[in-house]
Amino acid sequence: MYCANCGTQLPEKAKFCTGCGLEVLPDKPKVFREKKNVVFNNPQYVGFSPKIDDPRFARYSMASKNWAFLFSIIIAAIAVIAFPIYGSYSGEVDWPYSLYYGMGIGGMFVTIALVQNFKKSRDSTWDGVVDDKRIYEKKHWDKNNDTYTTNTVYEYKVRRDDNGKIYEHSTENNDIVYNYYNIGDKVRHHKGFGYEKYDKSKDTFLFCIACASINDIANEDCFRCKCPLLK
Repeated sequence: MYCANCGTQLPEKAKFCTGCGLEVLPDKPKVFREKKNVVFNNPQYVGFSPKIDDPRFARYSMASKNWAFLFSIIIAAIAVIAFPIYGSYSGEVDWPYSLYYGMGIGGMFVTIALVQNFKKSRDSTWDGVVDDKRIYEKKHWDKNNDTYTTNTVYEYKVRRDDNGKIYEHSTENNDIVYNYYNIGDKVRHHKGFGYEKYDKSKDTFLFCIACASINDIANEDCFRCKCPLLK
């Protein structure tokens, strides 16, 4: 062995360096620990949660509808005011046609908000199963670069138990939701909200069914909208 300070070669059982006098400290044995894959498995997270009856969900749903309608009214008002002003200054659209265009655009936004709220009111709670998953590529024409761009589409399908209807859901270039579900997973669609997975025992995170934010499964409430997490 050699001195760590001056490099002098030393006898095997030397206690001090013969070159610089430094005390020779014995090497500590290295302990190797086998790394084991820890599988998260908590049986308390199996089953559909009764927390869906928490009044915070009803308040969130009502607030979302009100904000959507209020936003559409604001956009409609801006369109009704902005189009006549634009027509007057640009000379491209004469009065009162500029007003009609503004009213038409504004009315379209209000109609969209009303239709969305109507669909939510007609929604229902139902059970289903993840029926299929697939990944494929989709091309889009990019006008700015005058070329095609290719996006990866992650799609999963949910089959409704009571009538067999298939609901397709997909995201482009984002596989988080795709990987969260496996074929055969039982799910429940809650009225006005998203899906809750039946077996969450092996998950480390879950989605808030109100705002779709990703939360650590140890949390009780969503960090963003403060609605209870269904677990």
